[in-house]
Amino acid sequence: MSNARLTHKELVHRWYINNKQSNHRRALKWVKNHPEWRSYNAARTRCKYPSQPGYKNYGGRGIKFLYKSFTEFLQDVGYKPTIKHTIDRINVDGHYEPGNCRWATRQEQIDHRRPLTCFHKRDRYGRFTSEVYRI
Repeated sequence: MSNARLTHKELVHRWYINNKQSNHRRALKWVKNHPEWRSYNAARTRCKYPSQPGYKNYGGRGIKFLYKSFTEFLQDVGYKPTIKHTIDRINVDGHYEPGNCRWATRQEQIDHRRPLTCFHKRDRYGRFTSEVYRI
């Protein structure tokens, strides 16, 4: 079968799974440009590295990335249904782990996020200020 007849999912599968031992570097470079890999890597880095901008909302809250490999991640959540889907945790306080992740649209994630809490306090000049946090 020629590459022109294969779907995107079949191409990813062919390059990543079948070429794992032969020509591994070229196959891995090709896979790293795919949306599923970018979602996997973004979730992993925001949980592991304090220098990342989103760390305080993920790794800083104790959320861990527990997938052992990209193939395990891909087998658990599958491929993106559309380009508008991103990775989402079913339990917002749970870890990135098998059984707790899914693909969700932006609106589904907005409906599923942590509630806002507002704190009122006085600043150093005696004025009231409000700070809003996600619990």
